[in-house]
Amino acid sequence: MTAPRTAAQILAARPSNGALASLFSAGVEQPLVHSNAALRALRKARFSETPMQKALRVARAAHAALARDGLAGCLAALDMMAREKSIAADGLPDPDGALATPDGLCGMVSDLSVDALMAAFGRGLYPSSHFGPLRWWAPAMRAVVRTADVLERDERADDELALVFDSAFEDHLAADIDDAPLTPRLKWAYSALFDAGFAHCFEAFARDGARVGSGFGVAVGDVFVLGALRIPSEGHARAFLHALARRLSELGYEMIDARRPTWRAMALGFAPMPRSVYNARILLGLAHERIGKWSETAKAA
Repeated sequence: MTAPRTAAQILAARPSNGALASLFSAGVEQPLVHSNAALRALRKARFSETPMQKALRVARAAHAALARDGLAGCLAALDMMAREKSIAADGLPDPDGALATPDGLCGMVSDLSVDALMAAFGRGLYPSSHFGPLRWWAPAMRAVVRTADVLERDERADDELALVFDSAFEDHLAADIDDAPLTPRLKWAYSALFDAGFAHCFEAFARDGARVGSGFGVAVGDVFVLGALRIPSEGHARAFLHALARRLSELGYEMIDARRPTWRAMALGFAPMPRSVYNARILLGLAHERIGKWSETAKAA
């Protein structure tokens, strides 16, 4: 009987950024690993901030952090930042050592390369910055839903929608995210994940052409970790999630992770999963990784 692989063995078996070209899944397009000059210029223009835009982003992020973590949580975050800076800590932290206040704070981000980010996601971490430097987070509870459970709720929920995938990824990063605005550095990092075939964007359209939702996320084994899910039309929320779950299921993804169990996630059917259970589950799915660009359009049958 073959012994189960350890977490280190699973992560070590994942492809490095330089080895992606020979590992693309059948039916998935090969992405460009290196951006050309025009793409770099586009991203520089879309991701740059004026001093006023930066001030507004920091203010919005600080307000969200205070509302969620309280003053005690923000002070604890500042204390960790000071301690880690003083000892020059780097590398990936242990998610089991995450703080309770603020919930899930693990440490400061020193490396946002594709390899480091995918190793972090595979360990149950994700990068975010409510204010100040980027930090690693691993909340005590993750908000997850099985794609099969979404599809079982209403088999015809997405018949009125068409999904477009992996088109204008920069537009999705440039859009506002109220509770955790993306810094320019993080936008560049997600763009590198997109070029490497790990990050994907999506948007849904009704039959009349109106956009009813959009978002982006990172494919981690057989789990899709949402970076943002925007549903301006609440009347299409159920159909939008169903259409997304259908496409993800067709590609072999078994679970969608909304990261934190907010009231919006719970209203859509996501359920809390303890950090230890989530981390064990995501490790099991790393062997089922799919790399490459998704087909741009998929319409409900």
